[in-house]
Amino acid sequence: MSIKSNLKTVIVFPLRSEAEISGEKSSVEFFKKLLSGSEFKMSNGNNRASFQWTWLENIRRLLDLYHCPVPKDGGVLIVKIPTPSQLPLAYYLTRKARGRVIFWIDGLNWELNSWCMTFSLLISEPALIFFRMIFNNSIWVRLVRKKHLELIVSSKVQKDKLNQLDLPLSRIHIVPNGTSMLYDCKFNVENLAEKKEANKGLRIGYIGHSYKTKGVEDLLSALYKVKKERLLFSAHFAFSTLGHKNIQNRAKNDGYFISGKVNKEHFYRNIDLLVFPYWTDWGTNVYPNVLLESLEFGVPVITTDLPIMRELFGCNGMAIFVPPRNSNVLAETLLQIMYGEIKLPESNDLKEYFKSRYSQDLSKNIWLSILSGG
Repeated sequence: MSIKSNLKTVIVFPLRSEAEISGEKSSVEFFKKLLSGSEFKMSNGNNRASFQWTWLENIRRLLDLYHCPVPKDGGVLIVKIPTPSQLPLAYYLTRKARGRVIFWIDGLNWELNSWCMTFSLLISEPALIFFRMIFNNSIWVRLVRKKHLELIVSSKVQKDKLNQLDLPLSRIHIVPNGTSMLYDCKFNVENLAEKKEANKGLRIGYIGHSYKTKGVEDLLSALYKVKKERLLFSAHFAFSTLGHKNIQNRAKNDGYFISGKVNKEHFYRNIDLLVFPYWTDWGTNVYPNVLLESLEFGVPVITTDLPIMRELFGCNGMAIFVPPRNSNVLAETLLQIMYGEIKLPESNDLKEYFKSRYSQDLSKNIWLSILSGG
């Protein structure tokens, strides 16, 4: 009998289509690499060609999930869902499955922010925010509160919020997101004082969507304030296709380098600082892969002071935190960095921190223990 015939099958079925640049898709690629060489083999639960219209593809996925078989001989079906609010739908679509089913939850449910922030989001992204308010509300999770579910989340924040929703019969595992970069990075962030003498300036980067909740407008406003100080710096915005074109056009009109999909290794090697000023911690992929990648490459980060970010980076100076939706504080922080008043974390310290908490080996051991029934 061949070795391959002894492998147990793990089917990963994303409940919605995932953009190429998204962290959700990256986490599946990372999971696939983790299973390489183990007793499990991964099979994609949805291999059919995509429709041009995403909403039509997502409807078809619901039918495909209903007919998706659970692998035999110790195999597992993993249903990947955006937020806990999709749990009832995913559960009832897999009720006829007689084998083991695990629900892998990417993000947090929608929650009310300050009225001012919520109003701004509704004006800017009415369809998206109304959709989140209605379909990503925590009330839906309570429809399965008495069911025996097995859940995967990436953070303690997620687990705590699920426990607050009264799921006493469910088993919740924490598996931090990982990156699929896996490069041996041997470069260091140059000393900023040396950069000033070399007349190069600080290289700032942003990568991802341009939705308002991502805080890109705050970053652009902060950079406008920094420009008034006539300090040398450059900025590279690697935007996905999702988000607001007017935000992308503003970045272009302000004279910054704009690109779409990029070689991530090249991107991180050519920036000194990644800035991610989120407004909220709800949404998908609560441990953003771009932030994990920045740790792996040893690139310092300015991000928002939110519970999920504190859990990701810890409290030992691995990131610089700013309040959400506050371009003035963000601008002042950037200026303090450029003037040498705030010291950025050392590149090697960031890499070591990444290895200690989010390395491939650690993630692999956790996943294999769960898949083996541990």
